Amino acid sequence: MKKLSYILFAFLIGCQVMEEEKPIGTVSLTGLEVMSFSHPEINARQNARSGWQHIFPERITLSFQQMESGEETYVDLDPNNFEQPYLVQLVQGQYSFSAKVEGGLMEDYLPFEINGTFVVENGSQKLLLEGFTNYALITVDAETAEEVRLIASGEEKLLPLAPQPTVFYQYLKENEDYTLEVRDKNSEDQYTETLSVVERTHYHFTLEYAVPGNANVVELLMREFDFDYYFGTVEVPFNSIIRDIEGNVYKVVKIGNQTWMAENLRTSKYCNGDDIKMQEEKLRFSWEDHLEPAYFHINYDLSMDVPYGKLYNNLVVLDERNICPCDWEVPTVGDWEILRDYLGGPEAASNKMRNPNPIFWAPPMNENATNESGFNALGTGFFIQEFGDDLYYGNFFNIQEGATWWTSDMAEPTPVNSNPLNFVAIGNAHTPFYFRDFFRIANSRSREVYAYKSIRCIKKN
Repeated sequence: MKKLSYILFAFLIGCQVMEEEKPIGTVSLTGLEVMSFSHPEINARQNARSGWQHIFPERITLSFQQMESGEETYVDLDPNNFEQPYLVQLVQGQYSFSAKVEGGLMEDYLPFEINGTFVVENGSQKLLLEGFTNYALITVDAETAEEVRLIASGEEKLLPLAPQPTVFYQYLKENEDYTLEVRDKNSEDQYTETLSVVERTHYHFTLEYAVPGNANVVELLMREFDFDYYFGTVEVPFNSIIRDIEGNVYKVVKIGNQTWMAENLRTSKYCNGDDIKMQEEKLRFSWEDHLEPAYFHINYDLSMDVPYGKLYNNLVVLDERNICPCDWEVPTVGDWEILRDYLGGPEAASNKMRNPNPIFWAPPMNENATNESGFNALGTGFFIQEFGDDLYYGNFFNIQEGATWWTSDMAEPTPVNSNPLNFVAIGNAHTPFYFRDFFRIANSRSREVYAYKSIRCIKKN
């Protein structure tokens, strides 16, 4: 691992003075995870998750850039091996990080990109690297196949065996047409299949005998890849990232039988790519400012999007275009109740959901918080309008003191709110009254006609 450190000197006339030493933090790189691949629709079963464990190049170079100074630090690492975390010492502050593995039409390793931001603080902190790829994967059962060849755009390649020599494999660039040629181990006959691949899709083929033991009747069939069958019983880590339509990366956590985002939504577009209105800073708002789906940056500060996310009005949730990533959705009241009960009831759930860091929950609002569930709730507060003559004063409330999220369920309409949505609020015994029930499911009050809250998405069943 290569480390670059920077020592700055200030040279004065007649003397040399060393700049005051800057505080250092240690970053522990704990792993690399890339969005899991799904099988194409097979026998009416859609989006079955592939258990394949990706093969990466032997070395990559990861770049850290301090946003304030622009200084860069580079780390060389083996993305296939994180048995011992890579430790990097950096000057405290906000950083961006990135790495890119290029690829051609067909590759023995997975091409991918890494990018993100984080803050280096005092002491040691962990960083999970999250990668994104637009490649697909093809595998062929080696039990009956003697040789596998791929042809695309004039290129031709014999496929290698995977590290465990039970399947032939290859990573393929998306939106390309490929011809697959498989030679039968028993008869030497060749079978051909053509396909156009879609990113992050795992295409698995087997040569199967229509009559067991009769090598004269053979078919090349697409099947679901069974990881345990080929590689034995090995624990496969749960896929921990998802991207929205803009490419924003979110950690994902499985709690019980539910799959949740572990971060608040921060997209400015619907799943289909349509834009959502951004609310600009104003001293006063009129009711007309809130008649369409819209969002706020917390405190009108774009940099708050990471890690707090945006605040959205109820019209964003009610819109059929779906604010969440495709195949994800805004949770129902029932989804939240399942989460609450699985974690042990209102108080236990609040404690297990909240991040204990005092940066995100001002003491004593972080008291008893453990984030044991991995849900990673932050004190985002909310935005509402206060009545004032014919206009409204807009304010952000309870940042670092409470958290609120919209549900997708409607509450009973009121004379001043025809589209009230239920929402969830969490806190502890020290948080303001609004959050003091630990885990509260409520509906928008009359003065919250123009309320903006966080959104946390859940994977569709």
